[in-house]
Amino acid sequence: MADSPAESRRGFLKAATIAIGSTLGVVLAIPLVRMALFPLGRKVVAAGAEPIDVGAADAVPSTGPPLISVACPPSLVPRPRRGV
Repeated sequence: MADSPAESRRGFLKAATIAIGSTLGVVLAIPLVRMALFPLGRKVVAAGAEPIDVGAADAVPSTGPPLISVACPPSLVPRPRRGV
């Protein structure tokens, strides 16, 4: 016996709801996956092999270490990745 129109409509709405919910779930999961995988393609910058000379030890006052600015050498500045 053929399905009644109400059962047919119910089946369609059930399938449409599952499809829309699945699509929204995938769309919302994309940023989360990208955020989780983002560090994998990055170079980790750790301490250098040698200390960076910022001044003579005699220049440090006896009251404690002064606040100084240290500029990063251009060779250590990461270049932006294209297409991301």
